[in-house]
Amino acid sequence: RGGVAAAAGEWLRAAGRGLKGGPRPSMGGASLRDWRPVGLSPLATRPSPSPWTSAPSRFTGVPPPPPRRLPAVGGAASPSLGRYVGSAADDEDEGAAVAFMVEIGYRKAVAEGVVRALKQPQSGVPRGGLLAMVKSMAGRWEVGLDAGLEALARAVEVEVAELEGRQKVRFWVEVPHAGGRRFECEGIEGMSLRDVREHGGMDGGEELGEYLECACSGVMACSTCHVIVEPVWFPQFEPPCEAELDMLDLAFEPQDTSR
Repeated sequence: RGGVAAAAGEWLRAAGRGLKGGPRPSMGGASLRDWRPVGLSPLATRPSPSPWTSAPSRFTGVPPPPPRRLPAVGGAASPSLGRYVGSAADDEDEGAAVAFMVEIGYRKAVAEGVVRALKQPQSGVPRGGLLAMVKSMAGRWEVGLDAGLEALARAVEVEVAELEGRQKVRFWVEVPHAGGRRFECEGIEGMSLRDVREHGGMDGGEELGEYLECACSGVMACSTCHVIVEPVWFPQFEPPCEAELDMLDLAFEPQDTSR
């Protein structure tokens, strides 16, 4: 834009000389013969021709540029067309990165937040490299071997929750096999206990991780996240699915309010 403004300023200065009998300037094949001055108005500290008119529109200060022709199909692309093609490719790369994260289990809002973070210049991700970066950070996600994507997603999850207006929730955890140890945890509406455990920056998250193993990385293939909910709170939860009931059958001393 600065280059365009400088060129326009030089053109106007040359236009002023042309009105006084000097050489007439041209820009892109156009000359003063294409424009008709309709008056004079001060520009900066000296008068210069303004405004200009060129049917059907009237412009003040800077004359409208001559029309630009798009290259024919199969011809050499112009710089502006090249930027458009690049932008379309960037959009496709961004969409593919979001779709991949949704496919492996992340919420769409979180996936979009992660991609927005990776698009920032300070992230160092090159244009067109979002999908490759997300896949690299996912690591061997199918066997629970993450390479950094989960940590970024957890940070984004908190921001997304605030934007969505979800409230923070505080609750108490008591550990019977640790002498009745009791501590307080903090989470956000919609989080599972595994989510709270892995959000190490939230109150009680790291301590909860000492007792809640989650050996299967949350795919409901073990019972190491077995908890017993106090009866007064149990009706607040959605009923368990068949897969959860199967895992609870393998849990240590399951209770009527086990989850």
